[in-house]
Amino acid sequence: MDALLTESRLGDLADLALGQGDLLQDHGLQTAVLLSLFSDAYSDDETLEDRRGYWGDQDGDRFGSLLWTLEREKATNETAERARGFTERSLRWLIDDDIVQTVTVEATYPEHSQLRLDVRLTRGTARGWSHIWQSFTEFEDSWKGGVLVVRAS
Repeated sequence: MDALLTESRLGDLADLALGQGDLLQDHGLQTAVLLSLFSDAYSDDETLEDRRGYWGDQDGDRFGSLLWTLEREKATNETAERARGFTERSLRWLIDDDIVQTVTVEATYPEHSQLRLDVRLTRGTARGWSHIWQSFTEFEDSWKGGVLVVRAS
């Protein structure tokens, strides 16, 4: 079990979820998705003053996503397509570890400047991960730049 992450009262940050004076728990999939998408991956773009990223990514293995690089981008189909690619890339490890069989992402701008990411995870075949699917059906989260909806199938 992992500690459940929830939207922070401070805006686009995550916080530990509390209930009845204790940490709420998650079987792991929701927390894994949130950390994968909203942790800033290192950017190879040398024009950026701050390329962010995780210090442990020295061996080429990247943690997090590049969604943060889209914060100042215009709400266009091209930007939505880049967001889709960044989302798929950051969740690829779930497929590689056979936790999920497929990750399907749809990125749109249904509201003028708010990105919506619809992610569908299809359960993988590895028996060792069955416990993380026990209570997972779907969740929705919002952040400064948009809305994330994740569903299981």
